[in-house]
Amino acid sequence: MGKRMGDAVGAAETLIRQAHVVQQHIGPPPVAGEAQRLRSAVATATESLQRVAEQGRRVGLAAGADAESRFRDASRGFERPGRAFRTLAEARRHSREEEDSYRRQLLARHPNARPAAVQPGDYAGPADPRQAPAGSTERLSVEVAGWMDRSVLGDALAGRFARTPPLVTEDPHRLFQFEGLLTGGMSAGGMYEPGTNHIMMDADAMADASPAARRHFIAHEMMHYAAYLGGGATIRWRDGRGAAVIPSNMEFLHEGATELMAQQLSRAHGSDPGSVSYGAETTVAFYLQQIAGASVLGAAYLGGDFTSVRRAVDAKLGAGTFDRMAATGNGSGALVYLRERMQARGMGAELAVWDANPIVKTAGAID
Repeated sequence: MGKRMGDAVGAAETLIRQAHVVQQHIGPPPVAGEAQRLRSAVATATESLQRVAEQGRRVGLAAGADAESRFRDASRGFERPGRAFRTLAEARRHSREEEDSYRRQLLARHPNARPAAVQPGDYAGPADPRQAPAGSTERLSVEVAGWMDRSVLGDALAGRFARTPPLVTEDPHRLFQFEGLLTGGMSAGGMYEPGTNHIMMDADAMADASPAARRHFIAHEMMHYAAYLGGGATIRWRDGRGAAVIPSNMEFLHEGATELMAQQLSRAHGSDPGSVSYGAETTVAFYLQQIAGASVLGAAYLGGDFTSVRRAVDAKLGAGTFDRMAATGNGSGALVYLRERMQARGMGAELAVWDANPIVKTAGAID
């Protein structure tokens, strides 16, 4: 809808890849055991960590003309989502559709299951978020959407964002519980639905959060939507020969950069969330931002092309550093490896300053 027909096949292929990358689960802060394990790994980092990095899933290289075609297609992003909702009433009907789909899938897998039923009023409310009660998720979404202006997104992407603004609904915890049961993970606190302009937030999670935390959770999901429009959900880069590289295991960097951008956006508007999701991943993204520069990482996050970030990291930390970091395939491994490289390059003083940043300290991935 707004893309040329020649882009349609690539766009559909991109959506399939993005579905697992963009759909966001707001989890609780890392448990103490995981945080302690990571701190221990950082404290005992040695040159053997290069071997640890190589043990992770290697960057998958999609070769030849197909990779180039997909690289160029992702670079164009999306003029508008394939399914754009105009009112909260339409978005709530979509939430109900999703719950019904999850329920059918659960019953197909577990015929004796008795999933809880929809209750009257579960998907009711005003059609216009500006008519929602003050302090409600829907009303806060109007405020947060106002943060996503040209200074954050740039002219072209801000225009796309404004033409099909995100609609945020607060939906029953039951929907998120069903989704968690189907995926085998924890119940999500919020989800951006790829291919739409719809963000769903868990009513229970939002009820337990402060207003600042709620704004931040919404900002996180809106960053996912902006990245979807800009092509940023598909992380990629060009190697030294200019060949397209499309890795298959970069979810950790996408989530970390999403959280970092949402944290910085929230704090810039005087709203301190009080916690950081994806502690290790967010710390990795912060380090990359300090090395490459805020504008460079921001453009890479929203557009998906990390070539300039990769070049800056390799110039600072040695050739091959970015690829080895990517090859770890997870936030903890990437964090340990980057810290080792920085220490080996005599960057202890810079690292100490970065580690004192409030977002890094709150993330709790390091002491």
